[in-house]
Amino acid sequence: MFEEAEDLKETRVGDVALHYVDRGTGVPLVFAHGGLDDYRYWTPHLEPFRRGYRTIAYSRRYNHPNARPPDRADYSAAVDADDLARLLDHLGVTRACVVGASYGGFAALLLALRRPDLVRSLVLAEAALLGWVPNLPGGRAVYDAFMVRLWRPVREAFRSGDIDGALRTASDMFAGPGIFDDLPPEVLRYMRDNALEWDVLTSSTDPFPYVPREAVHALTIPVLLMSGERTIDVHRLIDRELEGLLPDVRRVVIPAAGHDMWTEAPLVCRGHLEAFLGGTGAPDVA
Repeated sequence: MFEEAEDLKETRVGDVALHYVDRGTGVPLVFAHGGLDDYRYWTPHLEPFRRGYRTIAYSRRYNHPNARPPDRADYSAAVDADDLARLLDHLGVTRACVVGASYGGFAALLLALRRPDLVRSLVLAEAALLGWVPNLPGGRAVYDAFMVRLWRPVREAFRSGDIDGALRTASDMFAGPGIFDDLPPEVLRYMRDNALEWDVLTSSTDPFPYVPREAVHALTIPVLLMSGERTIDVHRLIDRELEGLLPDVRRVVIPAAGHDMWTEAPLVCRGHLEAFLGGTGAPDVA
C-alpha cells in the first residue's frame, strides 16, 4: 500500500499540482481519500475494479506527494471539491461514480452538489459533515466532546511543532488509545507524509462549511452510505441524518469496523461497492 505507483502522474489544476493514477477503461470510478491519507489509500482497490472501470485515485492538495501549495486560511472540503472538478475536467471525465472516505466523502458530496454533470452516483464512507452535528438531537454534547478531545488538541500540537503529538491524538480518537506507539515504521511515515493536511485544516477559518439540508434532499442520484459498526459518535449522527435526507440511498454497516473501514474490512467494503456498481451505481451506458 505504501509504495509509490509506477504510473503516478501529475497535473496542474488552478493553483495546485495534483498527483493521480488513472487506470483501465469504462465508466469512471473516482476515489477521494480521507484525512492523513493520500492516493495510496486506495491502492489495494484499484486493480480489482480497473477490469471494468476507469479507476482514478488522486491526492488532495495538501497530501503526499503533492508539492506544498500556498496555504489557504479558508481551506475546506469546498476547496477540495473545486480541485477535483478541475482535475476531472482536465481528464475529460464526466458522469463518474465518486467514492469518498471521511473528509474526501465530504468533498465528493460537495462535488455532486456543485457539479452534478460530473457525478452519476456517490459512495460515502462517513462523510465528515461536522457542521450539522451541533444542531442534531443530542449533537451539541457530541460535537463539543469531539472538539475538546480531538480538534483543539491537534491544532495546538501543530502550532507548537509537535507533529507526532497531533498524530497520536488523532490515532487515539479513531483507532483507540495507545495505538500510535505500536504502529509500524512504514505506517508512521505514511501518516507523517500527510500531516500537513491536518495542520492546515485545523487552522482553517471554516473547516466544515455548512451544507443546506434541502440541497442534499434534492440530490436524486444513487448514494451508498457506508458506516463502521464501531465508529465514533459524530459519524453515527451524520450518517443517520444523511440516510433520512437522501432520496435514493442505501446504507450498509460494516461489522466490527471503525471509521477506517476500507482498511479494516477491505473485502467487505469492496463487495458492497461491487454490488452498488452492479445495481444503479454505474449503469452500463457511459
